[in-house]
Amino acid sequence: MVFFYGVRFDLSAIAWLYSPFILMHLFLFSFSKSKWHRKWAKAMFQFSNSLCLALNILDFEYFKFTLKRSTADLFDLLAVGNDIQMQGIYLATQHWYLIFILPLFIGISEWLYRKTEKGSRPTQSNLVVQSLASLAAIAVLTICSRGGLGLKPLSIIEAGKYAEAKNIPLVLNTPFTVMKTIFNQGLEEVQSFSEEEAITYFNPVQQFTDDSVMRKTNVVVIILESFSKEYVGALNKELGIKGFTPFLDSLIDQSLVFSNCFANGRKSIEGIPAVVAGLPSLMNNPYISSNYASNEINSLANLLGVEDYHTSFFHGGINGTMGFDGFTKTVGFQHYFGKNEYPFEEHYDGNWGIFDEEYFQYFAEKLTEFKKPFFSCILSLSSHHPYTIPEKYRDKFKGGEFNIHKTVQYTDFALQQFFNSVNKTDWFENTLFVLTADHSAMVNHPQYKTNKGIYAIPLIFYQPGSKLKGIDETITQQADIMPSVLHYIGYQKPFIAFGQSVFDKNSDGFAVSFLNNIHQIIDKNYLLQFDGMEIIAAYNYNNDPLLKNNVLSSPSEEAQELENKLKAIIQNYNNRLINNQLVAIR
Repeated sequence: MVFFYGVRFDLSAIAWLYSPFILMHLFLFSFSKSKWHRKWAKAMFQFSNSLCLALNILDFEYFKFTLKRSTADLFDLLAVGNDIQMQGIYLATQHWYLIFILPLFIGISEWLYRKTEKGSRPTQSNLVVQSLASLAAIAVLTICSRGGLGLKPLSIIEAGKYAEAKNIPLVLNTPFTVMKTIFNQGLEEVQSFSEEEAITYFNPVQQFTDDSVMRKTNVVVIILESFSKEYVGALNKELGIKGFTPFLDSLIDQSLVFSNCFANGRKSIEGIPAVVAGLPSLMNNPYISSNYASNEINSLANLLGVEDYHTSFFHGGINGTMGFDGFTKTVGFQHYFGKNEYPFEEHYDGNWGIFDEEYFQYFAEKLTEFKKPFFSCILSLSSHHPYTIPEKYRDKFKGGEFNIHKTVQYTDFALQQFFNSVNKTDWFENTLFVLTADHSAMVNHPQYKTNKGIYAIPLIFYQPGSKLKGIDETITQQADIMPSVLHYIGYQKPFIAFGQSVFDKNSDGFAVSFLNNIHQIIDKNYLLQFDGMEIIAAYNYNNDPLLKNNVLSSPSEEAQELENKLKAIIQNYNNRLINNQLVAIR
């Protein structure tokens, strides 16, 4: 039935994208026997056909990472920095078979097209018949393009009526999702509540006044590329999963760890703003490549920079990747270190940037040079597809079922070498280390394949010699990192974030995300999904870990309160982005 309902979306995409070919036949019928008409008609058909094929074939592989049909934000992402060149080379070398599938399908369509040319010739008819036939065809084309006879044209969100959230991509097709978002990627203002009522459910303006003096603690945030929670053995003892991170497991024993942390997005370009600026990805277009990227927003970098912190961002990738260098400058990082700044070309992995072991050592050296106190953030690289490790470690890291497992082992080893280096420095004990992931990746256990599990990542707070110890099961998210760090070091000025401090005993944990045009929120008992108009699913995941039983028909009072919180978050998020109101003090 999911595929059956998808026909409506297929017809809409066909009507729009093949309309030049169709209209040429309708209005130039009398010339249909001419040679130039046949050539132009075929050219129009093959152009539309090739475009549709290319977009769908692209998602053969890209969907595995994003878990959604590609939208127009894909082209914005490719246009950021030098990613067009990088992504093109990456696609051609790592997914070479896609390059052959496209011309194969185009060749098949050309063969079939020629069959229709030989098997059918237009017959002469009078102008009245031609005109009536053309009008009827235009009516059918219009109905199909709109997706039916409804008052509003068919939209992506309509797919939610025919399938639960995880199956929405099966209803849709990629040409349709790209077409529907290419001219409509902005947010709309939301008014679910009055402004006064909205902040009773969620207030993004925050301020901590517990401490009388701000501590000048160094802060190092380590974002591990694609580190799903499933990969960390210490966080999966109940499921019997061994994991691939022996060092991280040992560090967890000495840290405060949040075992129910969730990413706010599915891509690195979505994870970085959530971690450093408390800004989750709650729209189709990632913030970095969106219409709002020039907005003024709070971040750890600009807030701590005012407090005389030295601020820096490290990523071993080629400068310009995903616009990280531009974004970090916009949000106040004083220095950006990428592949261009790294002095040893021989450590280049041949794909994305510098291998993690050498780059983490470089990171350790630079931290030692910086003025104290400092705030620095690093995004690792080696556990990114195509999962390359140095040749000398081919036999050391065996991995597991997925190719990413061996690179997770390698990055865990690189992380161990980093801590072995920095624990000898004079600044080590006065440093808060925060470790998390930019997003999750491919997983195996059924609980990590649900709409809850696909966002599960680690969150670790470690300061040598401190009281930060133990496992905390509070629901947390990437957007909690900024307020938590500010709270921990005693920052007392107001700021805006869409998370909350994990050190605030009065806060109730939650995590939000957005995928396939569905907003999702998780609290200690429920997972709710909202399509922009109404709640479409509610799961009590403690009783139903695989999310098979939608309890929307009998919602509890807690679920209804959670719905209000989600609506208030969306209202604040949309309206503040649109009106450039993401700074508490200007």
